[in-house]
Amino acid sequence: MLDGVSGQYRIWLVINKFLNHSLIPFLGYFIIHIWVRHSKYDRLLAVLLPGNVLFQLASIATGWTFSIDQNNHYHQGRYYYVYFIICIIVMFAIVSAYHQFEQKTFSGDRLFMFYTFFVVFLGIVIQEVSGEALRTTLLTIAIGTCFLLNRFNNFTQKVST
Repeated sequence: MLDGVSGQYRIWLVINKFLNHSLIPFLGYFIIHIWVRHSKYDRLLAVLLPGNVLFQLASIATGWTFSIDQNNHYHQGRYYYVYFIICIIVMFAIVSAYHQFEQKTFSGDRLFMFYTFFVVFLGIVIQEVSGEALRTTLLTIAIGTCFLLNRFNNFTQKVST
C-alpha cells in the first residue's frame, strides 16, 4: 500500500521491507522449534538468520536486496536472490524438522503435510518467477501455517488422550 505513495511515507516503506526480509526467515525458525527443540539445523540457522538481518540492514543503504527510488517505489536489488536462497534453506529446514516430528504421527497425516509444504513452496516460487506479477507467497504461507497448526493441535490432542 505504501509503494508509490508520497515521500513522507518513505521511512515506513523502508522499515516494512527491512522487517519483511528479516523476520520471514525467523518465522520459519520458530515454526521448527514448535515441533522439535533441537534441530540438526540449529547451528546453520544460528549463523544464517542473524547474518541475513545484517545483510538486510546493509541493504537499506546499499540497495543489495531492495531499494526505494525517489518516487517511493520498491525495487528488488541485484542480490535479492540471496534472500530467496535463505528462505529456501529455511523451508528445507522446516521440512526436515517436520520429518523428524512426523516420525511420531500416523502415516495418513504424512502425505497431507508434504502436500501442504509443496503448496507453500510452489506459491513462493510462482511469485518469485513471475517478477511479482502474481502475489501468491503470503496467501500460501498463511494457508500452509493454518494447516500446520491445525495438524499439530490434532496430533497433540491424540497424544494427550
